[in-house]
Amino acid sequence: MFSGDPNVITNANLIKNISYEEMLEAATNGAKVLHNRSVSVAKKYKLPIFVKHFRNSKGGTIVEERNGLEEYGPKIISFEKKLTKISLIGDGMFSNMDYMSKIYEVASKMNVKIYMISCNELCINILVKEEQAEEFGNAIHNELIKK
Repeated sequence: MFSGDPNVITNANLIKNISYEEMLEAATNGAKVLHNRSVSVAKKYKLPIFVKHFRNSKGGTIVEERNGLEEYGPKIISFEKKLTKISLIGDGMFSNMDYMSKIYEVASKMNVKIYMISCNELCINILVKEEQAEEFGNAIHNELIKK
């Protein structure tokens, strides 16, 4: 496991130890090293995971429980390509939590992964996969925009 995709980050470093939580976050956010479900199962049963490169048997990464001497700060940079931003614009967006719950409800029904949400009083921005954006945008429109 590296601190970034070595094909993109030219100075990516090998990570020797990483916690289950950090690896789950990396797997969920685009790192294509381990599937997030495999990390969840290993965490549940406290099984360490040894990640090694198939061409190089030296070195590697151990995924395990956090130890008492945690290292704080960023360890990994991940990328998710081909995302589309959907923006809901109007007064009172941030102060009405019904909008947020409806967005998540529609996403859940449609099996759409929301990569990020940011909001302020006038706007809710949602990042989703490009290929799901139009259908999801239409569903959100039909759910939230008054006819």
